[in-house]
Amino acid sequence: MRNFNSLAIIILTTVILVFMLPWNSRTAEEHPGVVDDCLDCHEDYDQSLAGTVHQILKNASKRSPACSDCHPDFLEHLEDPQLTNITNPAAVSAGQASSLCRLCHFTDHQQRMSENNIHAENDVNCSACHKVHNNKRSGLLHDREPELCYGCHQQVRGEFFYSYRHPVDDGIVTCSECHKTLDRLDQRFTAQSLNGTCLDCHNEFQGPFPFEHQAAVDYSTEEGGCLNCHAAHGSNLPRMLVQPLDPPDYALCS
Repeated sequence: MRNFNSLAIIILTTVILVFMLPWNSRTAEEHPGVVDDCLDCHEDYDQSLAGTVHQILKNASKRSPACSDCHPDFLEHLEDPQLTNITNPAAVSAGQASSLCRLCHFTDHQQRMSENNIHAENDVNCSACHKVHNNKRSGLLHDREPELCYGCHQQVRGEFFYSYRHPVDDGIVTCSECHKTLDRLDQRFTAQSLNGTCLDCHNEFQGPFPFEHQAAVDYSTEEGGCLNCHAAHGSNLPRMLVQPLDPPDYALCS
């Protein structure tokens, strides 16, 4: 019985390892001419990848990315070029796109973006931020900040038109200075505590102070920290306050 269990474990492990291999890569290796076959018609596509991590390397000592890695259902298209239903990673769901990218990109970012991120929950495809062909930008991003983020977050763009704002549109501050990671479920994407993110720049409020302002500390009952009083992007009130601080009502405090 013990030998049977050991044999079963070995077989199961082998099966798992086989299916963990990039199935697109195995397909490409079975058809080594697939890149050349693609370039017979799409002759400029190798140049659109030149100088990037997806560059096609011919006669290289190690295998370079193949067209079939991102476009796996290529066989029918090769046999009949009129069939144009080949996979376009930019046009599939977030889950499908992530599965394609994950075949090569075994990174924490890729793993978390596909499993526990609000972008994935809202079906935001990898291609919403990254462009593979004809792109020499760092990280293969579509655009620089903040235009990259504004592509989806139009409301946030409007908040930077207020009289008092973070100077993002002036090129002094970037979105990623505050939103340091996308690998989070929460909306703010801060790599540390909310107050910790603010204090990276506003360290004069670091403290410790003999009399802490309870509304501003991380463990306040509202759990908003600095954002209990200040708008994150911009406000029409001085110091980016969320409510007026004028007498006699002192709306912000009351």
